[in-house]
Amino acid sequence: MPDDFDPYRTWLGIPLAEQPPTHYRLLGIGETEQDPKVIENAAERQMTYLRNLQTGSRGVLSQRLLNEVAQACNVLLSARERAVYDAQLGARRQGAQPLQPLLVQPLQPILVLDSAPAVALATQHSRAKAPKTGLVAKAAIGVGSAVVVLLLAWALGIPPFGRQAAPAPKVVQNIKPKQPAPPPRPAPEPRQSPPMVARPPPAVALAPAVPAPAVPAAAIPPVASTPSSVSAERLVTGSIIPGWGTIDDPEGDCTFVPKSGRLTILVPGTEHSIWPKFGKVNAPRVLQEVSGDFTVQVLVSSVSKGEAGTAIPGRKSKAAYHSGTLLIWKDPTTLVRFDRVDMHFNGSHVTRVNLQIFQDDNTLKEIYPNIPDKPTHLRLVRQGPLVTAGYSQDGGRSWKDLAPQLIELPQRVQAGVAVNNTTTQTNVVTFDDLRIVRTASN
Repeated sequence: MPDDFDPYRTWLGIPLAEQPPTHYRLLGIGETEQDPKVIENAAERQMTYLRNLQTGSRGVLSQRLLNEVAQACNVLLSARERAVYDAQLGARRQGAQPLQPLLVQPLQPILVLDSAPAVALATQHSRAKAPKTGLVAKAAIGVGSAVVVLLLAWALGIPPFGRQAAPAPKVVQNIKPKQPAPPPRPAPEPRQSPPMVARPPPAVALAPAVPAPAVPAAAIPPVASTPSSVSAERLVTGSIIPGWGTIDDPEGDCTFVPKSGRLTILVPGTEHSIWPKFGKVNAPRVLQEVSGDFTVQVLVSSVSKGEAGTAIPGRKSKAAYHSGTLLIWKDPTTLVRFDRVDMHFNGSHVTRVNLQIFQDDNTLKEIYPNIPDKPTHLRLVRQGPLVTAGYSQDGGRSWKDLAPQLIELPQRVQAGVAVNNTTTQTNVVTFDDLRIVRTASN
């Protein structure tokens, strides 16, 4: 018998009459909401709840909804993408009758008004089975012409999103009536956030010191980090996240959500990896400068599941690979990455830690023991030419260290976190409690 479970209604309280949900409905916010913090908090609230369902019998559905929430957050935090989405949404409402539920299987996509790869996978199965006629086809007929008219109006500063179901030719007439203008209304209080002001980086952006049991040297007290607050603007390359470091987002398509010592990074479903020589080095990362010997550690609280059939084709590796990464970085050819991995490979779901060391584009070492799927602390200890990786799954009370590895690094490097994604799904990774401790050399 077919499973009639409706995750939208059961988990998110979205009734059938409001499905497929818009980005706004999916996050539970109004369509006029402009505050980036409200949008980020709404996405975090939905994702936190959905992550708790990943280990249940409907974990696949939970992951797909996580992808949709991540995509909605990405679109609504980008002024350009949101303008296009709103125009298409308005055209959909003008070209068709008011939104009604599609008669398709549960877990149809959000209003896919642009071809976002992160949502494409979540809808692949249902697209294959959905009829090519009916309400979807009817709605599509009017989109082309309506979009042209509405986008012209939008470019001229004319609000094109009237909700009346009037025919498209009347839209311009309704928008620009010939009658006298009504009395002016009091201007509403501006809701937009203040523009981000470029700030020089702090002298040392190191997190508070904690003892590192793997380093038998005295800790040097680090300089205090900056206050735990960030601009309300969308964070991009060059933005500083206090306590974490400076963002480098080579593709410019990732979302960074810092909150109370936690950092969530959303990476869309295209290749974002750190694989010198064999792949790309374009994964989003947040790094800070550190010199000499040091210990860096972080808790990787959650990583999106790498599912079967989602690996990006054409890559040397066929794994559907998601990871949250602890990183020591000299440059794109020389680095140490230590991942908590969730992937699908050779027909199996695998969770592991993966240590990779690259020197001048060459892979010096790769070690990858399997581990249980649970929150994992990662740690890298640099002592002179040696780097030792370790991990803990009991809250940092006990650690398992891998064999020390040799690598030539300069005195001054960068350390921090990154996110890898080689699937067509969004990878949502949450990091907690980044700590860096400088240690005295022997």
